[in-house]
Amino acid sequence: PDLIKNSPGVAKAWCSITAAGVLEAPDYNVDSVTDTGVGDRTIVFGTDFSSAVYATLSTMGNTGGGLNGPWADFRSRAAGSVQALVFNIPAVDPNTSVAADYGHTCVFFGDQ
Repeated sequence: PDLIKNSPGVAKAWCSITAAGVLEAPDYNVDSVTDTGVGDRTIVFGTDFSSAVYATLSTMGNTGGGLNGPWADFRSRAAGSVQALVFNIPAVDPNTSVAADYGHTCVFFGDQ
């Protein structure tokens, strides 16, 4: 198991965050999630990455209908934490995005 955990192709952390910004159980290698505003979450890892260079992925259901719907962006990336921002693309103007609270899952890959 230790060899698999240290493999570059294995997720080093994952979690599910509710629309209210609450960390759902179970999770892997996530110590906490802080809700810092509408669509703004800070995810803190249990074991830090070796640097701020790691892969991020988030998924969520399309509750906006059609091609419009929520999407996530990761910013303020550090070895021990990352900021997850969630936006919605309004159907009235697909060229704009607004911060929104949606439940989403996150997965992180990289070197620890």
